[in-house]
Amino acid sequence: MNSFEAWNGEFLFNVMAEEVNRHADWDGVAASVGRFLADPTWKNAFEAMPEVSNETKILQLLKTKMKEERVATYLPDMAIRKPREDRVKMRLILGTHSGFGVEVFRTVQEKVEKEAVRTRHAIQTEETGQSQLFPEDQIVAFETDHDGVGCSAHVGWATVGPRDSCPLPIRVLRAICCVPRFATMN
Repeated sequence: MNSFEAWNGEFLFNVMAEEVNRHADWDGVAASVGRFLADPTWKNAFEAMPEVSNETKILQLLKTKMKEERVATYLPDMAIRKPREDRVKMRLILGTHSGFGVEVFRTVQEKVEKEAVRTRHAIQTEETGQSQLFPEDQIVAFETDHDGVGCSAHVGWATVGPRDSCPLPIRVLRAICCVPRFATMN
């Protein structure tokens, strides 16, 4: 048995997405990524992937490697965006063997996403001097319904039944699959 399988803990892993997106093709960074993924031939898999961001490709390779090594059963992640720009600064990955850990992670993620929307709009209001047309709570509800854990399309895609009536495996499925583009990697 792999030592990680026996370890019944959890970890948070921070992927500096902005740096990976900008520099993954540079030779020095490419060698570093190969060491990081413990795979010197990672570039072949990277280049064979569909046209998505470098960060998405590296994230998928990293999660695949972690799954192969049985580091964690579940690997949900959450994007931390730059408040003044429309891009991801970093991505936190939870590694766990616990479905309850995934539920807690997604609950925290939902709160973080709502606070991030408030922060971005407060900055926008301050920088432009223009007040928002809609109340803050309505803006938060609209934006979180558009993307993230609170997104009705994602939750509807992953939901099987009411939360209270769902057995743990179904609730975990719902929590893991909140972002369909990463559903196969979680």
